[in-house]
Amino acid sequence: MKVLPYYKEETKRQCSAAISLVDNINVLSKKESAIVTNYMSSCLIIDQWLSNGMDILTREYVIPTQLWSDGIYVWNESHIYYVRKYRAKLPSAFISHIYEQVDIGYDPKGLNIGNLITKYENISKKISEGDESFYDISYE
Repeated sequence: MKVLPYYKEETKRQCSAAISLVDNINVLSKKESAIVTNYMSSCLIIDQWLSNGMDILTREYVIPTQLWSDGIYVWNESHIYYVRKYRAKLPSAFISHIYEQVDIGYDPKGLNIGNLITKYENISKKISEGDESFYDISYE
């Protein structure tokens, strides 16, 4: 399971290879942004909280705090939000993964949410101990 790193400006835990959102907006085309966000928001929510997160560019608390997965990758709702609103850059391997899944008609409904949560909790613990090997940092 791979994890998308937060952008540098976000206050969440940081990956040393995180990129700046400010420097990486309007990277995806409108069409690519739509394909990517449609896929990302069609997968499974594996965790969520009651509060909203802050848009780091507008400083407004408008981003639902949800964690998503397709069984291979894990991402935060903020990734969906920033791609939808700002066409923000994501790791190239993740973009390729999305196109492959769309091409085969991938359906995440058969995934076991309990197993995904357990896998993510184990990965999250290792990340908190400094292991960055789970991050997808394939920015090109």
